[in-house]
Formats: sequence, C-alpha cells, structure tokens
Amino acid sequence: MAITGWPIEGARLQPLALRGGEALLAALAAALLARLLWALITPAGPVGAPPAPNPPRAVNPQALSAFDPFFRSAPASPDSVSALDLALMGTRVDRASGRGSAILTLPDDTQMSIAVGEEILPGVRLLSVDFDSVAIDNRGAREALFLDQSLPATSPSAPVPAQPAPREPDQPRLAADLQAMPRVEDGAITGFVLSPKGSGRAFAAAGLQSGDVLTEVEGAPVASLGDPAALARRLDAGGLSLTIERGGAAQTLRLGAGGVAQ
Repeated sequence: MAITGWPIEGARLQPLALRGGEALLAALAAALLARLLWALITPAGPVGAPPAPNPPRAVNPQALSAFDPFFRSAPASPDSVSALDLALMGTRVDRASGRGSAILTLPDDTQMSIAVGEEILPGVRLLSVDFDSVAIDNRGAREALFLDQSLPATSPSAPVPAQPAPREPDQPRLAADLQAMPRVEDGAITGFVLSPKGSGRAFAAAGLQSGDVLTEVEGAPVASLGDPAALARRLDAGGLSLTIERGGAAQTLRLGAGGVAQ
C-alpha cells in the first residue's frame, strides 16, 4: 500500500511548489519596487549631492555708472592729456564712417589737416576725432588733445589795445560781412579765401574783393592766426596790414580803425 501511494503524493506536491515559486517571485518584485521608490524619495547622499549654488555677487555701482549701452566702444578710462607741442585748432567728425580729420598746429607753428590713421609726427598717429578733442597714439601710449577754448591771460604790464572808432548804428561789421575758408596745400593751410556774405558793405569798405586769398597779417603767416572766426574778429578791429593774393599777384592792403581800407 505504501509503494502504490508515492505517485499520488507527488502529484499533490507539484501545485504547492508552483504556488510557492510564484509567491517568492512576487516578494522579490515587491522588494525591488520598494527599493526603487526609496531611492527616488530619499535625498542624495554626499557622493551624489548636487553642487551648491554660487552666492549672489555684490553689484558695483561704479561699474554700472561707467557702462554706456549706446556707445560700447568708448574707452573705459579717460586718456591722459598729451604733453607734445601740438595744438588742436579744429575737428571734422564723421560718425558714419568712424573717421574724420583734425587741424593741428605743429611744433614749427605750421598747421596741417590730419585724417584719422595718418601720422602727425614720427611715431605719433591720429587715432580718433571727437567734437572738442582727438585721441593720438604717441609711440604706443594713447593720449588726448583738446580744443583750447580759454581766453589768453593779459599781463599787467601789457599795453591796453586801442579801442576801435565808434561805428554808426547802421554801419555793418566786417566780421558779419566776411567769410573765410582755409586754403590747404599739401596738408598745410597756406591762406584764407575771402568772400562777402550778408549785405557785403563792410567787405567792400575794407577794400576786399571776392576770391582774395589772405596770406599774411602784419607780416605773420595766416597759419598762426587760428580759426576763421578768430581771423574775422581780428580783421574787424582794424589797424592791420594785410598781404593778399589777387589775380595771382601779391598785394598789400591797410585796414584802418573799424576795418575800413586806408
């Protein structure tokens, strides 16, 4: 009886073994799922800790005040004033091309029109032009020149210049009736081309004709006289000897008080 009962008992054990295997697999899957959930909700340890955020940096007010969103090419620090024996007499700014030119008085008292990029003196080059200043490259050092807008100091011992004769109320001033344009040859100013403007009465009263080229005042070349406006004011005061070119010939003209020809 015992021998014939073994197969029956084995058939009964097989379903039990299958159910036990299924339960073991289910428990293993539950353990893996729980481990995964634990890994997701548990903060990372020191090994996997994310980098700490950078602390906020303090804002420098001076850096913000120096920033210009419209002209970002401007230099961060001002140029030092040049000690070269150069004088800036005028500028022509060209914002469209970034170039321009300047009229400079050189150490030999001659004036030249220099374009941006050209050499002023050996080792000295014009870098940029602004309305009242220029930047130059002085052997690798960036320097600045400014228009001299100050009035010349008067020495206590200097004689007081004579005042021009009073004008009639309807008499025009020569400074208002005269237009002077620089004549530039080989980069240097060699004269001022004169022409009338306004009523032209004071221009004619001074003995001048349209197209006259003023080359000297009191024997001094016009290159040392400054800009056309200063020249017109000086001629308006009168009492001067002028050298002009008219029709290709040099002539001498004497202006009396009030800029009237003598």
